Amino acid sequence: MKKIVMVMMLFLGFQFFPANIHATVIDFESLNVSGTGPTYIGTTYSEDGYTLENTLGLYVTHPTNIDSIVMGTSGGGPVITNDNGNLFDLVSFDLMSPATIALVVTGIRQDGPPITREITFNLNDPVSHVTYEFEGFTDLQELSWNIGGYNTFDNIVLVPEPCSLLMLATGSLVLLRQRAN
Repeated sequence: MKKIVMVMMLFLGFQFFPANIHATVIDFESLNVSGTGPTYIGTTYSEDGYTLENTLGLYVTHPTNIDSIVMGTSGGGPVITNDNGNLFDLVSFDLMSPATIALVVTGIRQDGPPITREITFNLNDPVSHVTYEFEGFTDLQELSWNIGGYNTFDNIVLVPEPCSLLMLATGSLVLLRQRAN
């Protein structure tokens, strides 16, 4: 019986688990705002199961016909959380700014101390987005960053925590086994 349960777990793990682990790209395309200048959209924005909050306001802009978000990031900056309270990883985001800036990214973890990384960027081309990748920003409950002034972000790539999905699959197996008995 144990072998049958193990085979079922492996089968279900290979069938369902990899399909559920995928990156979510917050690209702001659903805003669909026309015009050339920044348009105020409020202090919160939700997309694909994540919410972005910024007390200084969120503005949508499209400098290269691609919707981006402009956020005031001084005095605390924006915060991203998963709508269901699930943990997530930060993979990367695109940033556009016309000057040299210092970026402080902070990830609040469920267990353990927060992870903080400060990076200095020199962005010479204010029209194109530059992608920045982050390693070690895993198992986050909340993500925030702080840059002086207003800056344009796009393509924020987040990945849901795999352990939560694995626990869901395991719980489903237990329920299936109990029904069979």
